[in-house]
Amino acid sequence: MLDPSEQIAAAYDAHTAGRHDVAEAGYRAVLANHPTQVDALFLLSSLLSEPQPEAALDLARSALNASRGGGGLGVSEVALLDHGAACLRRLELDPQAEVDLLTRAMALDPANSTRLFLLGEAQRRSGRGGDAIVMFRRFLERQPDDVNALSNVGALLLQADRNLDALTVLERVVALAPRHMHGWINLATIYSRLNRLDEAEDAYRRALDLEPSNQAAKQGLNNVYTRVVPRWHFVMMNDRRRNEAYQAAIERAISRFRETNGRPPLVLEIGAGSGLLSMMAARAGAEHVVACEMVRPVAEVATGIVARNGLADRVTVHNKKSSDLVVGIDLPRRADILVSEIFDAGLLGENVLAALSHAREHLLRPDATIVPARATVRMMPIESPEIHEYYNASNANACGFDFEPFNLFAKVGYDQLALRRYAFDALADPVAVLDFDFTTDVPDRERLISVVPKRDGSLHAWTFWFTLDFDGETFFDTGPYTASTCWAQAVQIEQQPRRVRPGEPVSVRVSQTRSEIRFAFDDGPTSN
Repeated sequence: MLDPSEQIAAAYDAHTAGRHDVAEAGYRAVLANHPTQVDALFLLSSLLSEPQPEAALDLARSALNASRGGGGLGVSEVALLDHGAACLRRLELDPQAEVDLLTRAMALDPANSTRLFLLGEAQRRSGRGGDAIVMFRRFLERQPDDVNALSNVGALLLQADRNLDALTVLERVVALAPRHMHGWINLATIYSRLNRLDEAEDAYRRALDLEPSNQAAKQGLNNVYTRVVPRWHFVMMNDRRRNEAYQAAIERAISRFRETNGRPPLVLEIGAGSGLLSMMAARAGAEHVVACEMVRPVAEVATGIVARNGLADRVTVHNKKSSDLVVGIDLPRRADILVSEIFDAGLLGENVLAALSHAREHLLRPDATIVPARATVRMMPIESPEIHEYYNASNANACGFDFEPFNLFAKVGYDQLALRRYAFDALADPVAVLDFDFTTDVPDRERLISVVPKRDGSLHAWTFWFTLDFDGETFFDTGPYTASTCWAQAVQIEQQPRRVRPGEPVSVRVSQTRSEIRFAFDDGPTSN
């Protein structure tokens, strides 16, 4: 009988020469007579690790359990531990068992850097994220620019919501490896969490440049877009009545300017959105239209839409706030006509007054036409238990408990609701409460008005809306009784509803600042 060490050596020679059938037969011949011969178990497991991974794992476990055999290659305990861990890793089985094997190997051979990385990977897969971070950092002390280790640390910090720590690591990953797609995706996620949405968009785009079909990057980018581009853009763009009103007023303003001045006007649009109003102005005969849009992806898409419609030489879209525009740089001169649609349901919430004030002072000719030119706000008190309960907790529904203190979190000021979607009753006819002339500055103001209820009921909310007067000829109303419009109404809830009776006047205090309108009961004298 051949000495086992000679059989193992012969089989190993065949193994390294690529004669795997001969090697397997040789190792098995040794094990037939010496079933716990560690060297043979280890080498046969290594040979079968690719073609028969399950069998290789069983052999590795046998080698670890067996007493160390004599002679042959003299495989070390560290090699057995590393190989057993590799078999588990290959089969994606029991990461905790892999951690245990690698930990034992590290205790015997602490200088091995690769094993530190593998141990970190196994800890990560076993759900021990904190331990994995520690292990990867130990590895990075030895190899500080290893991108894979940095990427793992960044991803684990991301999972642990340690956003600022993750940011530092992931920015380093993409600096070292600009083509590291998952680094860009994870970095984009961090930027998004930190509300750095322009940077999140850029990072997702970098990932998609590397892998255009990557679904995580596509979904992440779409999530950014839905945060920076509210869904009301779509219903507004599809509001034909609104669009036709703007088109009529823009065409009339440009025609009148040409008739009066003998030249086409320079038009400025504040809040370009899709570029629709700018394109209307260009088509109506403007010399040029300069538009500004503060939301970068919207400005970029608007530029593309303008080009798609053959107007790239007539319309320029700047990704800027209007207050950042400079005559002589962004506009060739002061504009002759200003077009804007920067109104929320409460008219002032998008800071239209501040934007127009700045434009009149810095961007427009003194006699510039402003479209729309004026607006009137109308208010109507309503009864609506449905709407009130949407914004206030009522003890009537509390099963005998008192949770009135929860109304600390009730909204102060108005919200935007499409009243047509809710059950409500008008307690009085709509009344005009404030007029706005956009060609001049509008100061903060307060006034008292008298509203006469036409029916008995509980006043749950004040609802208000506005009518745009574009030029004295074209008007557009955003009220709840206007058909086929995208507009919602502003609704300000009264936390403590008040009973009103028909014919008994209610004194109402109307307060207006540059950015908000509010209503409140007032028991003092009234004036109109």
